[in-house]
Amino acid sequence: MLWLILLIILSINTLHAYLQKYLANRVSATRITLAMFGVSFLVALFFQIIIYQSLSINLFIPSIIGTAVINALATWLFIQAVRIHMVKSTLIIPLTSAVSIALLAIFLDEWMFLDPKTLAGATLLMGVVFGLIAMFLFGGNSKKEKNINPDHRKWLILIIMPILIWGFVNFLLKLFSTQEIATNIFLLSWYTGTMAGMLIILGVSNFIKKIILKKDSAIKEEMLSDQQPAGKFIFSALIILGFLTIGSLGFFYYALNFGPGILVLSAEEILKLTAGVLLGLFIFHERKEMRRRDWYGLGIGAAGIVNLIISSNLR
Repeated sequence: MLWLILLIILSINTLHAYLQKYLANRVSATRITLAMFGVSFLVALFFQIIIYQSLSINLFIPSIIGTAVINALATWLFIQAVRIHMVKSTLIIPLTSAVSIALLAIFLDEWMFLDPKTLAGATLLMGVVFGLIAMFLFGGNSKKEKNINPDHRKWLILIIMPILIWGFVNFLLKLFSTQEIATNIFLLSWYTGTMAGMLIILGVSNFIKKIILKKDSAIKEEMLSDQQPAGKFIFSALIILGFLTIGSLGFFYYALNFGPGILVLSAEEILKLTAGVLLGLFIFHERKEMRRRDWYGLGIGAAGIVNLIISSNLR
């Protein structure tokens, strides 16, 4: 059951990554983020009012909303990073799992699932380690590459915060899933928080732009304005992206109820990373940007997926 859910998440995330990359070079990060969270909020509200027709109160709801507020900031920054380096941004984000796994092991006592004395624990441990190695290979740069790319420093500043925030957020998602919070209540609370986060971003966006981008007006104009008019296709793509956003999170939160957080997070991140690489290779024709270490990372990531599948079947 868990791997069926993860397969659905993979399909959703692949289309989500495609649309996000397509839109990143055409409309502003603010518009993309508003569409993603606005549509998701309306869908969650619709299900709550029409389908469930009730609103149960949970003590964790304020925590969920607060977590979603900082998640909105991370998403906004990530989309701007995509506009500078689309491929690198997609490949390095799975490093969030390193933060999540460390928090899960320390605070939720999930070290037991990594017991190398058992076959299930050994394969899970190998899967996590292979996944982290693959992410390191994908995200790393040589000194020569850094010198070639003058925008690397700006991109690095923009990408660090999403990595840290999303690692912390994934840990909290596992914590929330252990509190018997209904998925519909979680989603409504979550996207209420993300909309609140976007309103905060809109209110202080000029200040944030000055802090991050300072006096570089050329990059600022490139990153924070629409590159072409928003026609019917762009509008439709934004709406679809919103539906995919809530679908991905809904299935991910549901999957956390079927296995240890370390397993779910590792599998989801490795699958997302692999899909992103294949998407870049065969849809966006970016094979020329693939280095030898990227090919090694793809192979090691695939080995990690195999170990995670074996581990889940042994439990």
